[in-house]
Amino acid sequence: KINLWARFGDRNRAYKLFGELVTQSTLPNMFDNCPPFQIDGNFGGTSGIAEMLLQSHSGEISLLPALPDAWPSGSIEGLRARGKVGVSMWWDEGTLKAHLIPEIGQAIRLRVPSKFTKIDVCDLRDVPVQIAHAEDGSFTFTAQPQRYVVYASVE
Repeated sequence: KINLWARFGDRNRAYKLFGELVTQSTLPNMFDNCPPFQIDGNFGGTSGIAEMLLQSHSGEISLLPALPDAWPSGSIEGLRARGKVGVSMWWDEGTLKAHLIPEIGQAIRLRVPSKFTKIDVCDLRDVPVQIAHAEDGSFTFTAQPQRYVVYASVE
Protein backbone atom coordinates (compact mmCIF):
# COMPACT_ATOMS: atom_id res chain seq x y z
CA LYS A 1 0.00 0.00 0.00
CA ILE A 2 2.88 2.40 0.68
CA ASN A 3 4.02 2.13 -2.94
CA LEU A 4 0.49 2.61 -4.24
CA TRP A 5 -0.08 5.87 -2.38
CA ALA A 6 3.43 7.10 -3.22
CA ARG A 7 2.77 6.42 -6.91
CA PHE A 8 -0.51 8.35 -6.60
CA GLY A 9 1.49 11.23 -5.10
CA ASP A 10 -0.30 11.06 -1.74
CA ARG A 11 2.90 11.57 0.22
CA ASN A 12 1.44 11.86 3.71
CA ARG A 13 -0.78 8.82 3.35
CA ALA A 14 2.22 6.79 2.16
CA TYR A 15 4.18 8.06 5.17
CA LYS A 16 1.31 7.18 7.55
CA LEU A 17 1.24 3.62 6.20
CA PHE A 18 5.02 3.36 6.55
CA GLY A 19 4.68 4.47 10.17
CA GLU A 20 2.00 1.85 10.78
CA LEU A 21 4.24 -0.83 9.25
CA VAL A 22 7.08 0.11 11.60
CA THR A 23 5.02 0.59 14.78
CA GLN A 24 2.36 -2.11 14.39
CA SER A 25 3.82 -4.80 12.15
CA THR A 26 7.54 -4.86 12.91
CA LEU A 27 9.26 -6.77 15.71
CA PRO A 28 12.19 -5.35 17.72
CA ASN A 29 14.61 -7.27 15.46
CA MET A 30 13.02 -5.44 12.47
CA PHE A 31 11.35 -8.59 11.09
CA ASP A 32 7.78 -8.23 9.85
CA ASN A 33 5.41 -9.87 12.34
CA CYS A 34 2.74 -11.25 10.03
CA PRO A 35 2.54 -14.85 11.22
CA PRO A 36 4.29 -16.80 9.88
CA PHE A 37 7.22 -14.47 9.28
CA GLN A 38 7.00 -12.91 5.82
CA ILE A 39 9.75 -10.87 4.24
CA ASP A 40 7.20 -9.02 2.10
CA GLY A 41 6.63 -6.37 4.76
CA ASN A 42 10.34 -5.67 5.13
CA PHE A 43 10.93 -5.40 1.40
CA GLY A 44 7.68 -3.47 0.92
CA GLY A 45 8.68 -0.89 3.52
CA THR A 46 12.06 -0.17 1.96
CA SER A 47 10.54 -0.19 -1.51
CA GLY A 48 7.92 2.28 -0.30
CA ILE A 49 10.59 4.69 0.94
CA ALA A 50 12.33 4.51 -2.44
CA GLU A 51 9.02 5.13 -4.25
CA MET A 52 8.37 8.24 -2.13
CA LEU A 53 11.80 9.64 -3.04
CA LEU A 54 12.32 8.54 -6.66
CA GLN A 55 10.05 7.33 -9.43
CA SER A 56 11.06 6.46 -12.96
CA HIS A 57 8.37 5.37 -15.35
CA SER A 58 6.79 6.65 -18.56
CA GLY A 59 10.22 7.78 -19.76
CA GLU A 60 10.69 10.24 -16.92
CA ILE A 61 12.72 10.42 -13.71
CA SER A 62 10.85 12.16 -10.89
CA LEU A 63 12.85 13.37 -7.88
CA LEU A 64 11.02 13.56 -4.51
CA PRO A 65 7.61 12.82 -6.10
CA ALA A 66 5.91 11.93 -2.80
CA LEU A 67 8.12 13.52 -0.15
CA PRO A 68 6.11 13.53 3.10
CA ASP A 69 5.82 16.68 5.21
CA ALA A 70 7.63 14.81 8.01
CA TRP A 71 10.87 14.77 5.95
CA PRO A 72 11.55 18.47 5.18
CA SER A 73 15.25 17.72 4.90
CA GLY A 74 17.25 14.60 4.22
CA SER A 75 19.39 12.64 1.83
CA ILE A 76 19.57 9.30 0.09
CA GLU A 77 22.30 7.68 -1.95
CA GLY A 78 22.50 4.70 -4.27
CA LEU A 79 19.06 4.66 -5.88
CA ARG A 80 18.65 3.47 -9.47
CA ALA A 81 16.30 4.89 -12.07
CA ARG A 82 15.23 3.27 -15.31
CA GLY A 83 17.69 3.84 -18.12
CA LYS A 84 20.66 2.75 -15.98
CA VAL A 85 20.84 6.03 -14.07
CA GLY A 86 22.31 6.16 -10.56
CA VAL A 87 20.67 8.77 -8.31
CA SER A 88 21.68 10.39 -5.01
CA MET A 89 19.88 13.39 -3.48
CA TRP A 90 20.18 15.93 -0.66
CA TRP A 91 17.32 18.31 0.13
CA ASP A 92 15.97 20.79 2.60
CA GLU A 93 12.84 22.93 2.48
CA GLY A 94 14.16 25.33 -0.18
CA THR A 95 16.78 23.39 -2.12
CA LEU A 96 17.41 20.08 -3.82
CA LYS A 97 20.74 18.80 -5.07
CA ALA A 98 20.85 15.54 -7.01
CA HIS A 99 23.64 13.57 -8.63
CA LEU A 100 22.58 11.65 -11.72
CA ILE A 101 25.04 9.16 -13.17
CA PRO A 102 23.81 7.57 -16.41
CA GLU A 103 25.73 4.51 -17.59
CA ILE A 104 24.81 5.21 -21.22
CA GLY A 105 24.34 8.33 -23.34
CA GLN A 106 20.68 9.32 -23.50
CA ALA A 107 18.16 12.12 -23.24
CA ILE A 108 17.04 12.38 -19.62
CA ARG A 109 13.60 13.77 -18.91
CA LEU A 110 13.41 14.93 -15.30
CA ARG A 111 10.75 16.28 -12.97
CA VAL A 112 11.17 17.96 -9.59
CA PRO A 113 8.45 19.14 -7.18
CA SER A 114 6.67 22.24 -8.51
CA LYS A 115 7.82 24.39 -5.57
CA PHE A 116 11.31 24.39 -7.10
CA THR A 117 11.24 27.13 -9.72
CA LYS A 118 14.95 27.59 -10.42
CA ILE A 119 16.62 24.56 -12.00
CA ASP A 120 20.17 24.15 -13.25
CA VAL A 121 22.06 21.10 -14.46
CA CYS A 122 25.87 20.99 -14.57
CA ASP A 123 28.29 18.37 -15.80
CA LEU A 124 31.11 16.88 -13.75
CA ARG A 125 33.30 19.95 -14.42
CA ASP A 126 30.48 22.17 -13.07
CA VAL A 127 29.77 23.51 -16.58
CA PRO A 128 26.06 24.31 -17.11
CA VAL A 129 24.21 21.93 -19.41
CA GLN A 130 21.49 23.15 -21.75
CA ILE A 131 18.05 22.05 -20.60
CA ALA A 132 14.75 22.21 -22.45
CA HIS A 133 11.66 22.98 -20.37
CA ALA A 134 8.39 21.30 -21.35
CA GLU A 135 4.88 22.66 -20.82
CA ASP A 136 4.08 19.80 -18.42
CA GLY A 137 6.74 21.02 -15.94
CA SER A 138 9.39 18.46 -16.83
CA PHE A 139 12.72 19.30 -18.45
CA THR A 140 15.11 17.37 -20.63
CA PHE A 141 18.85 17.36 -21.20
CA THR A 142 21.22 15.22 -23.23
CA ALA A 143 23.49 13.14 -21.02
CA GLN A 144 26.65 11.15 -21.58
CA PRO A 145 28.03 8.48 -19.21
CA GLN A 146 29.26 10.84 -16.50
CA ARG A 147 28.01 12.55 -13.36
CA TYR A 148 25.54 15.43 -13.60
CA VAL A 149 24.47 17.67 -10.75
CA VAL A 150 20.93 19.00 -10.63
CA TYR A 151 20.40 22.12 -8.53
CA ALA A 152 16.80 23.09 -7.78
CA SER A 153 15.65 25.90 -5.52
CA VAL A 154 12.73 28.14 -4.75
CA GLU A 155 13.31 31.72 -5.88
